[in-house]
Amino acid sequence: MRFIEFILVVIFCLPFYALLIYSVRYPEQAAKMGRRWMYKGDIEPSEGNIKYTRVSGIIGIIFITLMLIVVWFKY
Repeated sequence: MRFIEFILVVIFCLPFYALLIYSVRYPEQAAKMGRRWMYKGDIEPSEGNIKYTRVSGIIGIIFITLMLIVVWFKY
């Protein structure tokens, strides 16, 4: 039963991993995600916004990895 719970946690974390990896690899597109409808033309995110997007993606990946390690050793 515990192994099934761990597998479910991993399955639910996979979309978050994908989104965070996308934000690290393509921070400009990730920064624009969900905001394109507000503007007529192409928007250009600032350098600070690009750095923030990349750093928050890296921190999120580290956090989810640590969470999975804790869950793994808990069970």
